[in-house]
Amino acid sequence: FHDCAEMIEDGFTDEAATDIAWSKWGSVLEPADLDRLSEDLVVYHSREPLNVRTVLSEGELRVPLTETRDGVPIFFRGRIDRLYASTVQDGWYDQVDYKTSKYPKTQAEVDADLQMWSYNWALHEYFPEIEHLEQHYDQFAGPPLVTRKNDEQRRQIRAFLEVEARN
Repeated sequence: FHDCAEMIEDGFTDEAATDIAWSKWGSVLEPADLDRLSEDLVVYHSREPLNVRTVLSEGELRVPLTETRDGVPIFFRGRIDRLYASTVQDGWYDQVDYKTSKYPKTQAEVDADLQMWSYNWALHEYFPEIEHLEQHYDQFAGPPLVTRKNDEQRRQIRAFLEVEARN
């Protein structure tokens, strides 16, 4: 899906993007996955946000995190599916993480999801102009769920990531 979404963002049709992605990934997929991909693309198009501009599309982040005990820098790296900036309210951003799993998560699971939590911290570090960030866990097998983090939660995840990176 992610390959298709990136190509569609670059102007490819759904059919062309699917053909290219399938030529790359088809050997590890099942026949039913082609139907799921088509269905996921329909959902993807139906959830196109309004009043935003795209800041990142399948964009890589590399944010300084800490150092090893020997002083070597350690970076947090992530790939952001989409980051949108509001065109009507300065400082307001939406991050979208597309999920193609067959099994939807609950709101509590999304609120505790370490990937989303880490991305929240990293986006605030990388883009200091973010004043308000909503994160959309866009699961195609269920409803999209929204999560947010505050300054204290960002402090907590950074401390957690630092310890994890050094150990």
